[in-house]
Amino acid sequence: MKNRLLLWVALLQIMILGCTLRTSWHHRQPHHISVHHRAAMRHKRVAQTRYVLLAEGIASYYTRESSGLVTASGEPLVDSFRTCARPDFRPWDRPYTAVVETKSGRRVSCRVNDRGPFEPGRVLDMSLATKDALGAGGLVHVYVYRVYP
Repeated sequence: MKNRLLLWVALLQIMILGCTLRTSWHHRQPHHISVHHRAAMRHKRVAQTRYVLLAEGIASYYTRESSGLVTASGEPLVDSFRTCARPDFRPWDRPYTAVVETKSGRRVSCRVNDRGPFEPGRVLDMSLATKDALGAGGLVHVYVYRVYP
């Protein structure tokens, strides 16, 4: 009798849990984040990913001479990796950001592995690969989003 009651309770819990789960297969991630919709992207879920606006401003890129130097995370700086530096870098925090260029609307995901930039008025330092993926020149105006998977 007790085993039968436990079986019914377990089945009831499974049925209730199955009714409360929500699948999100119908949500699709856009190819790029539109600049005009950045206010809507502050806490919007897109394909189970949340983007939170961190900063807006000027971004620069590392020069080739700095390649191979050790970053704040302890790994060497490699030009061919999509990495970047943020002033508020903490090694235990979420390491991924999405960088959106304001003119073209191109979006690139990169991993934060260093502190910087140390120039006043700049919000991000990018590696050469990140800069090339954005199709940007030397200095570029960007929006920086933290990515929460």
